[in-house]
Amino acid sequence: MKRKQFAIASGAVIIYLALITLLLMAESSAPGATIISFGNALWYSLTTLTTVGYGDMYPVTAAGRLIGVLFQLMSLGILVAAIGALFSLIRGRMLPLLVLWFRRGRHWYLFSESNPRSAAVAEALERTDKKAVILFCDGSEASALMPVGIRIALTPEKLAAFQQGKGETTVFALSDDMTENERLIAALKDTPCRLCAMTDYEPDRLSDRLILFNPSETCARLYWNRFPLTRPDETVVLIGSGKYAEALLEQALMFNVLSPDQAVTYHVIGNFDNFRRNHPSLSQICLMDDCRPVAGAAAASASPVVDRSPVVDVSPVVDVSPVPQTGDRLIFSDRPWNDDLSLLKDADRLIFCDESVSESEERIIELKRYCPTKATVYMRGEAVLDGVTSFGSYKDLFTPELTLKTSLSRTARRLHELYRNSSPESAGWDELTGFLRRSNLAAADHLQMKVRFLLNDSPDNKTAGSESEPAVNQLKKAVAIWDQADPALKDTCRRIEHERWRRFHLLNNWQYAPVRDNAARQHPLLLPFDELDPDDQAKDDYGWELLRKLCS
Repeated sequence: MKRKQFAIASGAVIIYLALITLLLMAESSAPGATIISFGNALWYSLTTLTTVGYGDMYPVTAAGRLIGVLFQLMSLGILVAAIGALFSLIRGRMLPLLVLWFRRGRHWYLFSESNPRSAAVAEALERTDKKAVILFCDGSEASALMPVGIRIALTPEKLAAFQQGKGETTVFALSDDMTENERLIAALKDTPCRLCAMTDYEPDRLSDRLILFNPSETCARLYWNRFPLTRPDETVVLIGSGKYAEALLEQALMFNVLSPDQAVTYHVIGNFDNFRRNHPSLSQICLMDDCRPVAGAAAASASPVVDRSPVVDVSPVVDVSPVPQTGDRLIFSDRPWNDDLSLLKDADRLIFCDESVSESEERIIELKRYCPTKATVYMRGEAVLDGVTSFGSYKDLFTPELTLKTSLSRTARRLHELYRNSSPESAGWDELTGFLRRSNLAAADHLQMKVRFLLNDSPDNKTAGSESEPAVNQLKKAVAIWDQADPALKDTCRRIEHERWRRFHLLNNWQYAPVRDNAARQHPLLLPFDELDPDDQAKDDYGWELLRKLCS
């Protein structure tokens, strides 16, 4: 683009100099001429182009007057261009800056890029905070996509500096280009701005002002909070590949711990090879099955072969607990999704979570046509199909509550502060490693499941609360039941909490060792509940006692 602009400017200069030269050649030898030198010709052209027109010099020949007319026409073009540039400057930068000058004390929300994600967050902010100042920093034109906010061609860094010391500033970096989001993190790390950046990367240390937003993890957390299991023996079929499918499975294994005797069956159809390489301890969480297509010429007529041999744990640490502590079963299959219509017909829920929303829609259309099913059908994206429940659309995920992790972070921080009250030597939230932050977030996530268990409640009957924060009246009822629980109920609660804690650590590749070693991810309590000492078993009361502390 710069090379093209340089070529245009060079051409204009050459044409201008050529016209001056031709004017001098036509006028210099004419009787009564006033333009007799290059300086005279240059002066005449400048007074004409700027519309000053002193009249001290003027062409007397026909050719000279023709060139003079060209200069006059050029002066009109320059004037129009100058007025347009001035108007554009006022409208595009000066006017918005003037408006912003009078709004410097308000909360500014800056979006580094205009896109559907930014639009969803901005619209939600517009509804919830009427005094908010919403700015799109790429200077994009207003459109149906971006119905709110002010467009301005200034970087978030410059706008943050303009606002600094006058009011609070939150910057959203929600670009598809994760590298650009991370560049903005680096540029604003030393400013007082709060920054929400969409990225898969999580540093070990995280500033209190930096919020990292992972859309696939948020989608999975949102799904299982909104649509938790209704029975401990559900059959769940997960269809898809990629980050969203993997996050849904990982969250299911961590979150869906609701009974020591549960027997949830997860049929996972898609390419999960990368997931299995990253989670070598899956065989300690669920009974593992593999459904693989039959090779060779007999494949077309052969019945499906199910390899029920356990998956080998490749962890370098000796596994003293290879047997899962619940009856959950995890069945991986790389066959076509509709290879077994009886499975789809009898499942309790079908979750279509392809990276491509259109591919999920095509599969659901086939399902409805060829396979009547009793299952509840879910689809990631903006579903427009009858009988399908959608989740994870832009408007679902990209809200101020979820992108800024408002309630979930608040609950997780409070849980950590409650822990610090009993262990003052532990680090503050800002000093926690990424693993410990995720551990607190997972504990906060599971609070709603604990409340449901104590209240013997179903998802359909739960009272109002945020996605990760049970309502206060639920907490109080659950605490009353916990206080009056008999030994058998308390033992069940301990087993549930230990299994939840154990699964979280196993999914993050911790293993049992007699001595705890955080660097090596080894822990002495990663044993079956029945093999723990009574004192260690009692430690699992802590997860339930948190309900009481959250009420106070």
